[in-house]
Amino acid sequence: MNEVESRFSIKRVKKSSDADYACALKIYNETTAVDIKTSTNEITYWIEQPFTNGSSFELMVFVLYLDGTAIGFAMMCYIKRTKTVLIDYLAVYDEFRINAVLFPYLSLLQNYLNKNGYDVAYIVNEVSAKNKGMSINKESKMFKKLFCLEGFGEICADYYFPQLGLNNSESIFESNLYVKSNDNITCIRRETYLSIVDSIYKDYNTAWYMPFFINENDKNQYISTNEQYYDKICKSIDDELIEIDYMECPILTGPKSENTSGVLPTKLKSKRNVKIPLLIMLVITCPLFIIWLYTFVLGLLGVPIDAANTMIGAVVSASITSASAILLARRK
Repeated sequence: MNEVESRFSIKRVKKSSDADYACALKIYNETTAVDIKTSTNEITYWIEQPFTNGSSFELMVFVLYLDGTAIGFAMMCYIKRTKTVLIDYLAVYDEFRINAVLFPYLSLLQNYLNKNGYDVAYIVNEVSAKNKGMSINKESKMFKKLFCLEGFGEICADYYFPQLGLNNSESIFESNLYVKSNDNITCIRRETYLSIVDSIYKDYNTAWYMPFFINENDKNQYISTNEQYYDKICKSIDDELIEIDYMECPILTGPKSENTSGVLPTKLKSKRNVKIPLLIMLVITCPLFIIWLYTFVLGLLGVPIDAANTMIGAVVSASITSASAILLARRK
């Protein structure tokens, strides 16, 4: 075989009944750390909700395909107020957690935004800095390397991953916000940064959980928790301009960095190309049909069938030769 190819593609999920959504959700469930995992029931709920002019955010969930097979799950949201896209999840099994797989999908997600006309000012992602960066989950390790190499910069200011509902207290921890715009900005105004943080906390996270709170006390408690951490961030920033650091990329193969080098897995079963067998069938059956029709017409005209033997033989011979040529070309 002289030609080798791998085809990467993504498909946005518009309904929970969409093909391969359940498979992608299973991958997300099995690979995402508990301290950053959003309930799959909540994700499914928001997929079914229509995006309207009154919505503060738009959820986008994708199935990731490699050679036609679903191998992953991605989720991001567009926050209207600040024109910010937050990349939440990019989940694949360990065998696919390599640069050759992750980079194409990140690029496809960004291409989706461009081709569908989203007015995006910033693309951001929350990367764990738990225990001063010593106890971060594997997703954050992956994202830190991936985003650094993709031109994302770390905003040098305090940030806290917002609590995922009332019951997941493990989800509140120190984080870093990585950002990318249409230019490698070297700093961001304090007001702009706080506006982005506020939109993530209020327009996205708080709005996300409102349908799931049973009573007003739960709702107010969650809002109060987010406000406390937002105030804490505000008080920690004194300078008017906040630096964005593009320099501190993790060592690609160091002991504290997940190794994501490698080649594409080859055990995927690609979908069979049914065009070739159909073509062969047509090549064989069409001449037989022509022969039958030709014989029928000769019978109506009273012409002896023996007179057409030479022509029929030539047609059959040509059919067999064509089918054999296609098969031989297919094996090369």
